[in-house]
Amino acid sequence: MLGLDRRTWPPALVVLAVFLVFTVVVPRIDAALDWDDPVLAGQQLALTDTLVFTPVAGYDVESGFRVGDGGTFGDATLAGAGITFQVSSDSYDGTPDQLLDQV
Repeated sequence: MLGLDRRTWPPALVVLAVFLVFTVVVPRIDAALDWDDPVLAGQQLALTDTLVFTPVAGYDVESGFRVGDGGTFGDATLAGAGITFQVSSDSYDGTPDQLLDQV
């Protein structure tokens, strides 16, 4: 047909099918799934076993965990209003006033 070798059609159709799956099907599935984990008013995120903070209600938690949920301590990442906000803990030997002056 049109001078094309029929033996090359099955591999070409497989390549076309994979292309359609990755360019049409996967993006539609991704768009159909709502991903959100909004912070409710008064919820706190834990950075260490003694350090917690209360983010703005409505921001989505991308990483980190809420107080009482368990898990490993570490950074917390929030997203909302067009920004991404990351909070991490570290040690500091000075006073709180010195830390604020440094910031």
